[in-house]
Amino acid sequence: MLVTGCRIGEICALTWDNNDFENNCIHICRHFIVDKNGSTEIQNGCKTHAGDRWLTMDNSIMDMLREYKAYCEKTAEKYGSKWNYDDNAVFFAVKRYCSFLNSSTARS
Repeated sequence: MLVTGCRIGEICALTWDNNDFENNCIHICRHFIVDKNGSTEIQNGCKTHAGDRWLTMDNSIMDMLREYKAYCEKTAEKYGSKWNYDDNAVFFAVKRYCSFLNSSTARS
């Protein structure tokens, strides 16, 4: 998060499809929102038009993401059919089997 300058909600909404390992970029294109009842959900798009962006990362960041992806794949094997492959979340809640990590949880 420090390297990207992204909001917590943008980072928590990342999917593996948002990572371009070949070109060392991540795509910021969705974010968490909190509704009137305090529930959170992911919304496609960003708060502003300029918020939808591709960020170029250095090799060390992308290498860390590759290692982390390998860890995620190994964790998915462990949980088998319980794993939530639909979300494809980069940062996930293990207790919820790879559902997106809620931005309010990431703050704590």
